[in-house]
Amino acid sequence: MYYWTAATCGRRPAGFNLLEVGLAIFVLAIGVLGVLSVFSYSLESTRHAAWTAEAVGLGRQAIEEIRSRNLPFQDGPRQALNENRSEAWTTDPRSGLHFLNASPLTNLPADPNFRRKTRVLLLSTDENNYLSQIAEIQVTVYWMDKHRLRKVTTTAHHRRP
Repeated sequence: MYYWTAATCGRRPAGFNLLEVGLAIFVLAIGVLGVLSVFSYSLESTRHAAWTAEAVGLGRQAIEEIRSRNLPFQDGPRQALNENRSEAWTTDPRSGLHFLNASPLTNLPADPNFRRKTRVLLLSTDENNYLSQIAEIQVTVYWMDKHRLRKVTTTAHHRRP
């Protein structure tokens, strides 16, 4: 029981009222939501970085296979390095892009999440120019990320052995 006396007349009782507690909870909730949004953004950024790193690795692997087999300078009927033909066995019907391990790059992994496009350009067609022995290889790896088509392009040069 609380008694009002002359000593306590000018002071209020010790403790917090409901308004102060509600305000403290609100400020604390705003801070916690800010920290959670930072965690959410960092998880999303980490996931995107992992997909990008994997795509870069696959692009490099494709370029190394092209270079090791000397494919830029071979012109076979099923070469399809520049992919100007749309053969049903190498193309995903939904996106129109080539599967990662489509011919002639059959040593790449059969990853269902990635597609590729390859472009090879001979730097010169003049036999007297030193650039005629060099090809530019460009591999673009595509993947879907939250209903958005993402891509990474890897470029290298290859000299005819």
